[in-house]
Amino acid sequence: MKVTPVNIVDTISVVGEILAWIGLGLGLLCLLLAQRQKKLKAGTEYLDAFVFTEGNQTSIRWMAPDGMHERQLTYTERRSMECGWQTVLVDSKTHSRLVRHDPQESLEIFSVLAKFLLGAGVLGFALSWLSIFD
Repeated sequence: MKVTPVNIVDTISVVGEILAWIGLGLGLLCLLLAQRQKKLKAGTEYLDAFVFTEGNQTSIRWMAPDGMHERQLTYTERRSMECGWQTVLVDSKTHSRLVRHDPQESLEIFSVLAKFLLGAGVLGFALSWLSIFD
């Protein structure tokens, strides 16, 4: 059995093909997630709220265009918020729902990942065509 050496152009082409499939697949997924986060970001707005304690319950109260809203804080929210004035993120449609995490952070992460992976996928796609011209 005789072993023939593999041409370097064919090796680069195969690596490029793998890079293209992974880069384009994950890049498109990150792009879709970034678009979803962008839509979520458009549905929120910042408002001033007041955190206060009555007895052993900690509550938050905020004024929105449709009226005053109030609810008790959960255990994790109590640990992260101090009594006094806070800037909170609320749903811009109903104003009655607090948004726990700012979608801007994950929007930036998914956008950068999508750009990087799509760029790698396009580069891999170009490298996979290298064997055709050899």
